[in-house]
Amino acid sequence: MQNENFWTTKKGKITIISTVSVVVLAIIGILLWKKGIFGSKKGILKSDDVSKIENSLKFQTYVAADFSNTPVSNQKVSALKQGISDSIEKIKKHNEVASKKSKVKDETVSKFEDLNTKMQELSSTIAATSFVAADVLTKYNALIEAIPKALTALKSD
Repeated sequence: MQNENFWTTKKGKITIISTVSVVVLAIIGILLWKKGIFGSKKGILKSDDVSKIENSLKFQTYVAADFSNTPVSNQKVSALKQGISDSIEKIKKHNEVASKKSKVKDETVSKFEDLNTKMQELSSTIAATSFVAADVLTKYNALIEAIPKALTALKSD
């Protein structure tokens, strides 16, 4: 027994196999955890994502004279239009990967879709053949009144 090599005995082989198995399982567990398969809060809308959405929905206050014609009006609302569509896209992507617990509520999603509807109404008013600056301003004001409500709902989710 003294001259036997420990690694060639039955006990040695069992020790080697069990040690290697534990190490392999630990490595697999670490890789899965790093990848976000388990053990992480995958899909939570981060506060910097919310602040990016908030920054993309910045708006200015205008008067009817600022909306003098169609090209000027389109230029003034184009950034806001892009911000609304980007925000909706970001929320939908978040909801696709988020767990049921951390999804953005349907009520909040509908508020952002209402923003999109109001933006489409504003765009159609701007594109109308009989351009009236007061009508454009009315639609624009309705849109900017709805933005803080949607952002508040998003922050509360």
